[in-house]
Amino acid sequence: MDTVTVQSFLQAPQVSGYAPEALNHQARLGHISFINSLPILVPVLNRLVDLPAEIVIDAPTSLNRQYASGELDLGAMSSYHYLKSGNMFLVPSMSISAEGPVGSVLLFSKQPIEQLRGGTICVTATSASSVNMLKALMLDQLSLDANFVVVDEPNLDSVATDAVLVIGDQALTVDEEWSKLYYRVDLAEWWHKSYGLPFVFGLWAARAEWVRTNFALFQEISTALVEAKRIGLTTAFDSVIAEAKNKSGLAESRLRRYFLEELSFDFGERQMQGLAKYANLCQKYYLI
Repeated sequence: MDTVTVQSFLQAPQVSGYAPEALNHQARLGHISFINSLPILVPVLNRLVDLPAEIVIDAPTSLNRQYASGELDLGAMSSYHYLKSGNMFLVPSMSISAEGPVGSVLLFSKQPIEQLRGGTICVTATSASSVNMLKALMLDQLSLDANFVVVDEPNLDSVATDAVLVIGDQALTVDEEWSKLYYRVDLAEWWHKSYGLPFVFGLWAARAEWVRTNFALFQEISTALVEAKRIGLTTAFDSVIAEAKNKSGLAESRLRRYFLEELSFDFGERQMQGLAKYANLCQKYYLI
């Protein structure tokens, strides 16, 4: 198994110092705007690293189309998109992953998950990785299938809805309230208990065709992204927390736990094994 891609989406955060017209170089780099990407994004947009690329922040679905069309050369993406595309070259040492509970990919259900056979689960179109992760877990662990319905913003108000999958900032925001009302499953925790591996939600990768003709630039950008990750989790971490708090409204203590304890931004042997397991399950159950 080579590599993998996961995607997520949101609207661009209002980070101070962001001047799109000034970032006009020979490469175009896409970036998703969930708060989970802020440890890399904040140092980049605040010019704390020298990144020779034009930054394009957009919804994951839009970024995926631009990677596929060649409008974007490299950037952040979902592991599912990476796996499905089959023509991407990974940026080393970079991921958005979790080994245990993550708090931002949650299934809320009106009944225990074991009773969801044939039920209706509302999901968002913005995270194919999480949706297919849920499908794979239900099929592999419970031999269950369900009716998945794509909606703009999943909720359990309708009597016809048995469960919802909420991700990213929405999941973090509704967690405390919805956990009192419904059955709750943290998918990253379920994945880890099932397979003993981390789940890789997001990766940074480049179109292989572009890398072949721009290898030195790819190396330069990769080095800058890894440095941005280091800065974002150390000297610029207070700025990351401030931006995340402004964007999400969550408490600083919750955000610190999210970035430092629940998420990992590395990509090593454990993450590669988790990614390969996800790829194998997607292939086994014809999800790719």
